[in-house]
Amino acid sequence: MVERAPRVELSTAYKRVLSVLAHDMDPKAKRGEARRWFRLYKRLINHDAIYHLFERNVEEARAIFDSLAALLSNDSHFWLQYGILELQYGELNFASTYISTA
Repeated sequence: MVERAPRVELSTAYKRVLSVLAHDMDPKAKRGEARRWFRLYKRLINHDAIYHLFERNVEEARAIFDSLAALLSNDSHFWLQYGILELQYGELNFASTYISTA
């Protein structure tokens, strides 16, 4: 059986990793290190992955997205993932706002 870190520690680490990736990635990069960072970022920012990793807790998933909103405000993929999270598991009004921002 694999033990996981407590949810609070996991959430903090997840936010920090995504913050670092946000600084190092380049969505327009075609190859190289910047492209690899972007591909990793896309996997980690996936709404479904976050929702299930944090025990289907939409509040925790929101906290992760909210902590990154200022840093990733110009990233359409970020807003799309946040909007789909709300569409599937949260509030329709939030979903509409985030998806139109994307």
